[in-house]
Amino acid sequence: MADAECLRVLRQGAQAWNAWRGPSGYVTVDLSQANLDRVVLSGVNLEGANLKGTRLSGANLRGAIFKDADLQEANLSGADLTDAILTHAKLLYADLREATITGAKLDEADFREARLGGVSFAGTDLRAANLNGALISRMSFQGADMRHAEFRRAALFDSNLRGADLRGAIFIGANIQNGDFTGANLEGANLIDADLSSACLQQAILNGMDLRKTRLEKAKFREAELRGVLLDGVLLSGCCFQQADLSGAHMTGADLTESNMARVSLAGAILCDAKMPYAKLREAILTEANFEGANLAAADLTRANIERANFAQANLVAAILQEVRNWETAVVRGANLTGAVRPPHDLRRWAKEQSAVLAGPVAVLQQGVGVWNAWRRDNVVAAVSLHGADLSWADLLNADFRGVDLSSSDLSGTNLHGVDFEEANLQQARLHDAKLSGARLMNTDLRKADLHKADLRGTDLRTVRLQGASFRQALLARSVLSGMDLTGVDFRGADLGEADLRGANLAAANFQGASLHRACLAELDLHGLNFGGADLTDADLTQANLQGADLSDAVLTGANLKGANLDDAVLKGAELEGATLPVRYRLSRWITGNRH
Repeated sequence: MADAECLRVLRQGAQAWNAWRGPSGYVTVDLSQANLDRVVLSGVNLEGANLKGTRLSGANLRGAIFKDADLQEANLSGADLTDAILTHAKLLYADLREATITGAKLDEADFREARLGGVSFAGTDLRAANLNGALISRMSFQGADMRHAEFRRAALFDSNLRGADLRGAIFIGANIQNGDFTGANLEGANLIDADLSSACLQQAILNGMDLRKTRLEKAKFREAELRGVLLDGVLLSGCCFQQADLSGAHMTGADLTESNMARVSLAGAILCDAKMPYAKLREAILTEANFEGANLAAADLTRANIERANFAQANLVAAILQEVRNWETAVVRGANLTGAVRPPHDLRRWAKEQSAVLAGPVAVLQQGVGVWNAWRRDNVVAAVSLHGADLSWADLLNADFRGVDLSSSDLSGTNLHGVDFEEANLQQARLHDAKLSGARLMNTDLRKADLHKADLRGTDLRTVRLQGASFRQALLARSVLSGMDLTGVDFRGADLGEADLRGANLAAANFQGASLHRACLAELDLHGLNFGGADLTDADLTQANLQGADLSDAVLTGANLKGANLDDAVLKGAELEGATLPVRYRLSRWITGNRH
């Protein structure tokens, strides 16, 4: 409990107190558990005082001295601690919510488990302070001196650390997602197991740091100093390194997929086996960098300086090499330069002399749809041919095949959902079990293509050329085939439920065993066609010409045959229950319902 004499003197004000106490430490001070809410004690000297559990809520403590004081569990919420000295103070479990500490000296202070909501540490001295486990998210440390401070397992996400001096600080296991380190100095800081994903490290200083165990996905390092930094094996996908200095950096096996490294300096950096597909390296300085075995598929190296860079065994498929500088001095031995976009004149010839790989379009597609689509976008080629290519059972979701020659190719079992086949040539292509639902088939040529068991449910095929194609057992429910030339198309066993075939030319088509329930076949010329065993339940056949058609064992339950021509149609075993029949018609010798 607080000493009564201490309380009596303190209530007389800071001047009386300081005079009574004398030099620091001359009088032992016990003010624990005292209620000093809203007191005015600016400039008071409470060095080494026992203030454990003391109430100082809303107090005016500007310039007060709390050096080595015990403030554990003290309530300092809303207190004004501007320019106060809390060097080596114990603030464990203290409540400092909404306190003002502008310009305060907090070096070596212990804030473990303290409540710090709404506090701004901007411009403060936090050297060697202990904030381990502290909940200090969305707080400002702008311009603070935090050298050697400890933030082990602290929650610092969304915090403002702009311009802070963090040299030698310890952030082991800290959560600093979305933190703003713009202009901060982090040299010598320990970031093992820290999470800096999506953090902003623009113009930050991180030279020589070991970041191999730090989470950095989508972090922004624009204009940052990262010379000699260790990033081997680190996931850096989506990071922005624009204009950063990474010279001499160690990044072996790092994942830099889709990273922005425009105008970056990677001089002398080691990026062996790095994953860099879609990376932006425009105007980058890659002098003497080592990319041996790296994956740079579809990367953009426009105007990059690759003087004496090593790309041996690297994957540069579909990479943009427009105006790359000093390419004659680079090493590309065994590199894959297939589909390189806009390379300098003679680069391909020079690459061949170094045993580089220069294959055809199939090799580009083998890198994945993303690389293929990027290549199609950046490489304006008059014609692309995949004639006869084996692409069976591939996942080609959303691939761009506009205008591509895929004739006689094998696309069996492929996932073609969302694929753009506009103006593509798929004549005689094999599409067994292919998933074409949702594909764009504008002016596509599928003549004589084999679509056995293919899935085209709900597809609009009105502009597709399908003459002679085979749709045996294919899924065509709710597909749009109106007005099409379907001459010789094989629909045996296909599901055409609710399909729209109005105005189609079905000469020599075969619908044996097909499901055409609720399909629209009104006014069509179906004479002589084979509908044996077909399911035409509730189908619309009004005014259709079914003269001589084979409808044996067909199910016509509920079908509308009003005005249809059934002259010489074969109806042996057909089911016509509930069907609307024409008023006058001539049936074959087989009578409806007779099954022999």
